[in-house]
Amino acid sequence: MTSMNKITDSLIESLPTREDLVNALGLASRRSTTADFASVIGIFGAGLLIGAGLALLFAPKSGEDLRHDLGERLSSVNQEDIASAFNRGASGATGFRAAQSSVGT
Repeated sequence: MTSMNKITDSLIESLPTREDLVNALGLASRRSTTADFASVIGIFGAGLLIGAGLALLFAPKSGEDLRHDLGERLSSVNQEDIASAFNRGASGATGFRAAQSSVGT
């Protein structure tokens, strides 16, 4: 019986694995497009952060000057401009709902 077990074991060891068969047939598992897309988005995001950091590093103005300029620009936008923009958006949404109800959706 022992020689039969040895023959069986050697036969089993010499057989190709499931992965070997699948690869030989060309049916190997492939990465999904979602995984590829996620890696592209990750690389793009990293590049975006590195680019933003380099832009701040090599900016011609100091941080204090930049903050001062941004503060002036933001203070120049008054509350009436903001309210006007908000009202335009609200009236656009109302017009969209009226058009949507007239179509019947």
